[in-house]
Amino acid sequence: MIKIDENRLIQELYYQRNAFKYGINDIIKNDYGSYNFLNGLLANLTGKMFPTDGVFYNPKESKLMFEKHYSKQVNKFINITNEYEEYFLIMLSNFVSILEANEFNCIDYINKVRKYSEKDFIDIIYSYFSTYGNKVYSIVKRYFEEERIQMGYDFISDTDYAGFFSKLIYINGGYIVSLYSRYDSRSLCNISHELGHAIDAEMFHFPQQKVITTVSDIYSEISSTMFELGMYDYLKKNRIDDRGALLLYNNRFQMLKSNYEELKEVSDAEEAYVQDDGNAVVTKEVTYDLSELNQDEDGNIIVGDYTIPKDKLDFDENGRVKARQYILYPFRDDIVYSNGYYMALHLNLIKEQGMKEFLKIFNNIITSRKEASFEDIVEKTGLTVDEYISGEFIKDKVQDEILTLKRRYKVY
Repeated sequence: MIKIDENRLIQELYYQRNAFKYGINDIIKNDYGSYNFLNGLLANLTGKMFPTDGVFYNPKESKLMFEKHYSKQVNKFINITNEYEEYFLIMLSNFVSILEANEFNCIDYINKVRKYSEKDFIDIIYSYFSTYGNKVYSIVKRYFEEERIQMGYDFISDTDYAGFFSKLIYINGGYIVSLYSRYDSRSLCNISHELGHAIDAEMFHFPQQKVITTVSDIYSEISSTMFELGMYDYLKKNRIDDRGALLLYNNRFQMLKSNYEELKEVSDAEEAYVQDDGNAVVTKEVTYDLSELNQDEDGNIIVGDYTIPKDKLDFDENGRVKARQYILYPFRDDIVYSNGYYMALHLNLIKEQGMKEFLKIFNNIITSRKEASFEDIVEKTGLTVDEYISGEFIKDKVQDEILTLKRRYKVY
């Protein structure tokens, strides 16, 4: 099993912990959240961890500064999404229209992909990433040779994530964890996705020591999704697992469809707000027959997770109980993943026109995104904003993936 070098992790966490003592704001802003995650990773892997207290020379001041910085970044994210909400909704609506025009259906056969030996698994990853040139290949090789990847990590609960990349900018290094323990095309593409984050860190965050908090970075999933979808195409082109690639594309198309549906719910809601964790709370007024509802021993009405006192009941003109329902949507995830996969579909088609020009475009997008607007990012692809959000550039690709799955496996 591919595992992290625990001694390296301990050593780097030790260096990072000592750096916090300096009280340098940028070090704390950049790395405190990742340090906590990796310290928890160390605890789960080894049963050992660094003490959670005594991290800062001025703990109260440092934690307050970090919390203020995080809150500022949440507000920045909300402002950015408000500014570009119309673009996001139009491009995703157009994408869903392409799916519907081709009678798309989600196929839950994601486990019907090819299995590999550990050696073949790593060799395929090396071979794929080598197509991007020595710079990208050397980053991937480093993560394997320095044992910065952990597969079969089963301590991530209450989340839909299949893996994580966590970086420490101060030490110019990061670690990948994946829930998957089986070597197959799904885990292969998951590791490729997380390696995309590592490449992003090595090309953007580390050289420039960028203070750009993940929560406010709406482009944080572009590199990861681009390399992930590129692996799908590599598996098909080289006849390694063409069926698996079709099923994986199908899964991601469904994800984009769900992203759009959830963002539309939030956008259309009369009452909605985004929490610090990036989730959106939507408030809806619903009605119930009194006979449908449970009552406690005092006659109060229980609706979902809250209780309405019996003397506070409100009824509509039909005698139905009026109540407020609170629904949680993964708003930030919907934004960053839809932004990532939609752009990734475009970038992988641009790559087919020539690797040299693609690498230039990709590097420009990744390294300038802190200052760039949505329009700036799109125009770096060579497309206009209207061309991009229309979905016309990727229409044939999406249609081909859907129709090929239909013809070959007759699963619809």
